[in-house]
Amino acid sequence: MTFLIMAASLAVLALLLYIIRSLRVIGSKLSALQSQQKKNFKEFERQVRIQQQEIKKMALMNYLPFIEKNKESWKFVVSITSHSPRFDSLAEVLEGLKLQVLQPQTILLNIAHDEIAKLPSQVHELASSGLVTIVATEDLGPAKKLIPTLGSHKDLPIIVIDDDLAFDPELFLHLMVQHYLYPHAIIASRVHQVTTNDKGEVNSFEQWNKQYVDSDGPATNLMPTSGAGTLFPAGSLHADAADANQYRELSNYTDDLWWYFQARRNGTLIRRISGFSDLNFLEDTQEAGLWKNGNQDRNEANLLNLLQKYGNPLHL
Repeated sequence: MTFLIMAASLAVLALLLYIIRSLRVIGSKLSALQSQQKKNFKEFERQVRIQQQEIKKMALMNYLPFIEKNKESWKFVVSITSHSPRFDSLAEVLEGLKLQVLQPQTILLNIAHDEIAKLPSQVHELASSGLVTIVATEDLGPAKKLIPTLGSHKDLPIIVIDDDLAFDPELFLHLMVQHYLYPHAIIASRVHQVTTNDKGEVNSFEQWNKQYVDSDGPATNLMPTSGAGTLFPAGSLHADAADANQYRELSNYTDDLWWYFQARRNGTLIRRISGFSDLNFLEDTQEAGLWKNGNQDRNEANLLNLLQKYGNPLHL
């Protein structure tokens, strides 16, 4: 009897082990299937987004005859930077710029010297095709997207964009239309409103109205947040804007504050365009973003630096 009980117990145990192993195999297969389905869905979403952009582009082509008659007024360059944690998605961002209704004279990709060799082959292929020009520069963090270009392209508007976003195909067109209407103002897709206390002093950065949409300007109290698409007219920034040493000393890693103060030092106003406040982030790009890496603290400290150096930007 004891032998039969032990044999039955061993049989049950063997059965349980078989079931557990089978469930693990099934679970592994299901996990792989879900992963593949997720990839397929992402690719489907990407294709839908491209098709939507193509449709928008075709709808906006009616603007082009007018632009063709006024070619000189519509020349501009695009300036962008990136760093190695985001290189995997960089080619997708650059390829997406082909869908813009209004095309730039050139796209300048400013990369730190020691990261040039890390660029994916697809990006080098885009450079070989003429779509982009890779510029080796010193590592200025996010300020690489504009400081090198200020020195090399002084006579054309510069449109700055970030490397983690997908852009509507009419973005450059709308920025340039507003530039045509307000030729001396910085044109921005997104802005913060600078607020003041009862004495007229600038509040802490935390107290500003973020992603402000209640007025468009041009105004002194709108600070452009450059990554979603910001146009800087030639001569709109003080000459010190291109001074890398001053930038590091006063505003390191808070480039938007730097551009804002240097704009106000030149008497430049900021104009917001409506309809582009939503950010279409590319997948797996945000873990390396500034906001998740201490930029909140830098904004407060560097705002104080800039106020002490230059004074109230609303009165410059």
